[in-house]
Amino acid sequence: MALNLLERFAPRLFFHPGETFFPITAEDYLTQVEVRSFADPNFRVEHPTSTILDGLRGREGLYLHFLGHDLIKGSPDDCVCYGRILPKTEDRSLTLIYFFLYSATAIYKICGCLPSDCCTKPWAHRADIKDLVIELEGEAPDELRISRVLFDAHGSQAGEWRKCNEFETDNEHPIAYVCKGDHSFYYDKGIHPRFFGVIWDQCGQHAVQPAAPRGIQIYDPAEAEYQASLDGWANFPGKMGDDGIDSPCNHGFWKGFFPKTSNNWFRRLFCPAFW
Repeated sequence: MALNLLERFAPRLFFHPGETFFPITAEDYLTQVEVRSFADPNFRVEHPTSTILDGLRGREGLYLHFLGHDLIKGSPDDCVCYGRILPKTEDRSLTLIYFFLYSATAIYKICGCLPSDCCTKPWAHRADIKDLVIELEGEAPDELRISRVLFDAHGSQAGEWRKCNEFETDNEHPIAYVCKGDHSFYYDKGIHPRFFGVIWDQCGQHAVQPAAPRGIQIYDPAEAEYQASLDGWANFPGKMGDDGIDSPCNHGFWKGFFPKTSNNWFRRLFCPAFW
């Protein structure tokens, strides 16, 4: 039931034709890293698996160190996402959270032309996780409908819920336009300036065919269906790379800590200062 629900409403992603990194599986991701500690330079775990990462819960100061520069880029034809369901409560609707795991973010452009990093590496930072939140309304399974969606966007659109009539859908699947290189999600295509227009988020211009991600359920350890060998990586207590990207369990969205209402009114009011 849970997996069917996640697949039923899984977003369709429009990638920019110039995109170089795509969502990959946790298994592929872990082949590129080893576990290290900020506090103990002698601590390391080679060839980590999802089960091993699950066993490290409770430890502090850990991170996944990338072993080389030849990163797995993924493919839009085999896009993978991980999902979590937050049950309905008195103050929260039935909520679906989708996580997308990337090896890296690509170099973005300043003013649309100058690279943000003059080094020879083909990425801005290694490790990246993006998420998208869907709230549902209705009681019976066949009555469930999307109420609103929180896109993981930047600038004046960050933290803004979109009602079902404010974004495109493919049947019951919301369409998300993926920012080139950075992978942030927007509800519409086009160029979204940030920081007074110094940085441009390019989304969906001449986008390729939408990718239908393979949804994979992530269960809580308390759940009977939880399998550390498949889902334990999401409970890793440290950083997903050398650049400070939190693992899913350290994301506020994972714990249900997302705004109940759009919290970016000040960004939209003074949007040039926050672009």
